[in-house]
Amino acid sequence: LAIEHYEAALRVYTEEEAPHDWAMTQNNLGNAYGDLPTGDRGDNVRQAIRCFEAALRVWTEEAAPHEWAATQNNLGIAYGRLPTGDRGENLRQAIRCFEAALRVYTEEAAPHDWAMTQNNLGNAYGDLPTDDRGENLRRAIDCYEAALTVYTEEAAPRDWAATQYNLGIAYANLPTGDRGENLRLAIEHYEAALRVRTEEAAPQQWAGIQNNLGNAYGDLPTGDRGKNLCLAIEHYEAALRVYTEEAAPHEWATVQNDLGIAYCQLPMGDRGENLRRAIEHYEAALRTYTEEAAPHDWAMTQNNLGIACANLPAGDRGENLHRAIEHYEAALRVWTEEADPEGHARLCNNLAWVLAHDMEPSRPSEALPLAEKAVSLAPESATLDTLAHCYYRLERWSEAVEAWDRALALDPSYVDDYDAYEGLELREMVEEARRRASEA
Repeated sequence: LAIEHYEAALRVYTEEEAPHDWAMTQNNLGNAYGDLPTGDRGDNVRQAIRCFEAALRVWTEEAAPHEWAATQNNLGIAYGRLPTGDRGENLRQAIRCFEAALRVYTEEAAPHDWAMTQNNLGNAYGDLPTDDRGENLRRAIDCYEAALTVYTEEAAPRDWAATQYNLGIAYANLPTGDRGENLRLAIEHYEAALRVRTEEAAPQQWAGIQNNLGNAYGDLPTGDRGKNLCLAIEHYEAALRVYTEEAAPHEWATVQNDLGIAYCQLPMGDRGENLRRAIEHYEAALRTYTEEAAPHDWAMTQNNLGIACANLPAGDRGENLHRAIEHYEAALRVWTEEADPEGHARLCNNLAWVLAHDMEPSRPSEALPLAEKAVSLAPESATLDTLAHCYYRLERWSEAVEAWDRALALDPSYVDDYDAYEGLELREMVEEARRRASEA
C-alpha cells in the first residue's frame, strides 16, 4: 500500500518541476521496497537501489548534504542486503556508500547518524568475504567500537546492545590473534547485550544471543573443557525456550544440531548416554532439515549422526558402525565433490574411517579409495591417518608407514589424541607397521 501511494505521488512530483519532493519520494519508495517482505527479494532490493540512485541525481553532496548522506546510507544498506550478484562486490559498494555518508555525518556535527553509519560500516566489513578476512573483521571491530563512543547503555540502550552483539560476532569469527582471548571477548560482549535484550523485552534477540553464547563456550579452547561444554548446553537449552519447533523451526533445528555437537564432545558423565542424547538432538533437527528443503543442513546433520553412531560405545558395535555408514552415505548425496569439495573430503574420510574399523573382511578394501580421495582433496594429518589405517588393515605395511610419516610430519602431536585400536595404541601400531615393513 505504501508503494502504491509513493508511486502515485510520483505522477505529480516530477524530477523537473518538483525535484526535492521527487527525490524525497524516491528515497521513501526505496525504503519501502527494501523492507518489502513479499515477492522476489532480489528484485525488491534492486528496485530500492534504483530509487536511491534516482534520488541522488537531485540530492547532491553540495546542494543537500544531509539528504545526500542519508540516501548514501540507505543505498549502502540495500547493497549489503542484495542477495544476487557478486557478494564481495556488493559489500564493497556498500562500504563506499557508508564511507561517503561519513564525509557529512561527523561525530561532532551528527553524532547519532555518525554512530549509526559506523555500525553499518562494521556490518559490511564483518560480512565481506573477500580480501584478508582477519583485516576485514579488525576494521569491523574498529567501527563498532567507534559507534560505542556515542551509543551508551544509558542514552541509547537498544543501539548499544545491538553494537555489543555485533562486536561479539566479530570477535567470535576473528581468525587471527589468540583464539581463547577472542572468544572470551565475544562472550563479554554477548553478556553485555543481554543486559538490554532480555527474554521478556526482546525474546527472539535474547534467544539468538543465547545460541551464540553456546557456540562461543563450545569453541572455547581454554579453561575446563567439560565446564565450558556444560555452559554451552545451558545456553542452547535456554534458547529453546523461545525457539520452538512450531514458532521458529529453522532456529530450533539449528540449536538441536548444536546441542548434539556439545553432547558428542562432552568429556564428563556417561559417554554412551552423552552420545545417545546427541543422536536424539540430531534426529530432532532432521524433522526440520529435510534433503529437499535444506539439503546442506540435512547433510551436515547426517554427517554428525554418523560421527555419533561410529563412536557409540554401547550396543552392538557392528550395528552402530552400519548406522554410521548409512548416515555418511546419505550425506554424500548432497556433499558431492562438485558442490562442496571440503565437505566431500570430510565425509569421504569419515566413511573410510568407519569402513576401515568394520570387522567385515571386505570393508578395508571399500575404505581405501575413499581414503585416497580424501587425501587428494585435503592432505591433512587426519585424512593421512585414515589412509594409514586402511593400509594397516590390508597389511600393506610400507604404504601404512609412509602415510603415517606424512601425517606426523604435518602434525607430530596428533597421535596423542588416539585411543586403542584392536588392543594397540596408535604409536604401537606405527611401530608394528615399521617392523612388518622391514621384514617384508
